[in-house]
Amino acid sequence: MDLIYLYAAIFFCMLSLPVGIAFLYHVKKPAEPMYINQNKTRDPRFFANNFNKMIDNAVINCEKSKITINGKEEKFINSDTDSNFSNSVDRLVLAFDKDLLVPSNVTTLKKAVYAKKNIMICDSEVVCDTMYAQESIYLKKPVIVDGWVDAKEHLVATDGCDLGKSASSQHKITLTGRVEFRRLYAPSIHCGEGLEDCLFDFKSIVTKEDYISKSSITLKKNTKFIGDIRSYKDIVIEDNTIMKGNVFADGNITIGKNCLIYGTIFSQESIEIGEGSIIGQSGAIRSVIARGTVILNPNCIIYGYISCEKGGCKKG
Repeated sequence: MDLIYLYAAIFFCMLSLPVGIAFLYHVKKPAEPMYINQNKTRDPRFFANNFNKMIDNAVINCEKSKITINGKEEKFINSDTDSNFSNSVDRLVLAFDKDLLVPSNVTTLKKAVYAKKNIMICDSEVVCDTMYAQESIYLKKPVIVDGWVDAKEHLVATDGCDLGKSASSQHKITLTGRVEFRRLYAPSIHCGEGLEDCLFDFKSIVTKEDYISKSSITLKKNTKFIGDIRSYKDIVIEDNTIMKGNVFADGNITIGKNCLIYGTIFSQESIEIGEGSIIGQSGAIRSVIARGTVILNPNCIIYGYISCEKGGCKKG
């Protein structure tokens, strides 16, 4: 009988032990709800910011020519001390103290390029994987990017460049000549050099009306109004139109020359933005999104985000 009581006591202790430990832990440190970030805003520079953090953390314990990133050892070239690159570079290229000027003999950069200052490709046509600079990136020759490219200050791409899956900047992107892309983000995207930022006062516009139609919609030249436009077919906005509102179409959207549209533009097909037109305003991020293509004509400005599933280009 005593053995039965002993086994019962042991069983009760084993059964109550987890509850007792949990209770003591709760008394010592009251439970707090898990923090969940409710901000649903996507960061267009997410990959660039994380890549920068990974390199910064890895550099602390790196060897002379090897660096460990996320547990994987990678060989790298320190361009501050080594300027002898082969035609095809199969290592990471890192620059910490000096601007990174890619030598003229280089044709392929198979792995990521990282610079604490500027990256400049001025003398040769290059195919590269990924580029990140904490200051600016200047692509003065045709450069084809397979992955993404990001410059914290200023990204400049000239005629013949293909900016790959994503190109972004914390401050500004400038495109000159014909440049291809899939996704662009910057507080200001200038399709030409020397363009000035825009700030328009819409208080002078008194016409407020939404346009919704199952047919195509055409806004005539010099129209000024406040409101959204929605068409189940195509939308054509003719030259010199000024509007504050969003533009949505199941078909194509064509925006004429010298228009000012303070709103988001979305098309299930393709979008073309005319020469000298401006989407958004300085300090206010807007989006241009197409299921098809996006065509940017010279001297237009977009404040914010451009995305197109079938690729886009800035015309020369």
